[in-house]
Amino acid sequence: MTEFKRLAAFIDELAAFTSSLGDRIVALPPNSETAARFEKAYALRDEHSRLVRQATDDVGPRMARMVDKAKITDPELRTYNDVMCQRITDLSAVFAVQQDALLDATAPIDELFLDATRRHAATVAWEAQVMQGFDAVAQREQATRALIVGDQAAAWTEILLDSRQARVEICRLEREAIDQRRLAELRRREAELAAACAVELMPPNEKHQALRHWGTELAGLGMVGRITIKHLAGIAEAVVRQQPGEVGGVRRIRTNNHEAIAHLGHPFVVVVPGSPPAASDVVEMALQLTVRERRRFALVEKILFLFGYRPAYDDDCHGMVTNYATLAQSVPMADPREAPFKLSLVPQRTWDLYGERYLELQEVDPNSDPDAWCRWYDSVQLYQSILDEVVKATHL
Repeated sequence: MTEFKRLAAFIDELAAFTSSLGDRIVALPPNSETAARFEKAYALRDEHSRLVRQATDDVGPRMARMVDKAKITDPELRTYNDVMCQRITDLSAVFAVQQDALLDATAPIDELFLDATRRHAATVAWEAQVMQGFDAVAQREQATRALIVGDQAAAWTEILLDSRQARVEICRLEREAIDQRRLAELRRREAELAAACAVELMPPNEKHQALRHWGTELAGLGMVGRITIKHLAGIAEAVVRQQPGEVGGVRRIRTNNHEAIAHLGHPFVVVVPGSPPAASDVVEMALQLTVRERRRFALVEKILFLFGYRPAYDDDCHGMVTNYATLAQSVPMADPREAPFKLSLVPQRTWDLYGERYLELQEVDPNSDPDAWCRWYDSVQLYQSILDEVVKATHL
């Protein structure tokens, strides 16, 4: 008999076993006949174990070697013709299906054998079987080991179930934490937008007074404040020079932009000594500069809100996660006298968890409401002139 026929015969044996397994289980003696049911279950489990070992340790490797030979395409090295190669491929597929069915039957057969063994053990005194010979003793030992293994498997199943439930609970808590963090961020954005709208709804006279007050406060921050005022005046000039609806320019300012950090500041800014460890007075100076930088950014945003800017977020740019340490190293201090200090950007785990933050100019559409656009245009020109006055008053 050829190797192919021997493998085919074994596969036929596998198919006969798996196809008749359901009928054989149904035909087992009832639970009341514990001895007969145990004998039949033992024989069924023994046959299944033999087929599994033979399929895994013997037939499987032989089938793999035959399939490898069938895959050779070099005419000089081929062992089988095209027809035989196809038959080997088909036989390998059938073997894989039958082997999977055989392995899937392992759990039901083991459970059946374990149940029959327990019932038999409850009604038969094992000591009486010692007199029946060594075969009965060996069978008893095997059944006893099966009982122990079954009990251990049940215990491990309970442990794994508890572990799985614990993991599910941990995942639920993590999801709740993520949802709460996201909800807190959405509420923070709503409050931020409300603050911007509150600036927009101020009466014109109050807006002018507030702009002069904020500009004067910026100038009081020193050279960095005066440079910021001049840059804000340049933004206002660029806004009125652009054509309505023109894309680009200063209509969209990215918070993490290098130039924006240098001229306008950043909400995550922290000023640190350039060469730690530093003396206590140097550390105190760094704290004062940090307070100044954050106040500068807060004043800048209020002034930009007057111009018509609104905070906007892009939560889909996960590939643009900013390295704040590298970004801060590339932004020098605005005042050369502060060279011993360095900027550091410390993420706050708010919007930086989700994407990018922008300040976008909400310009009125001149086509749909030309009068409103003209009023907005005139107000920005007036804001520019007020900032120019502050710049001249500070001799910058």
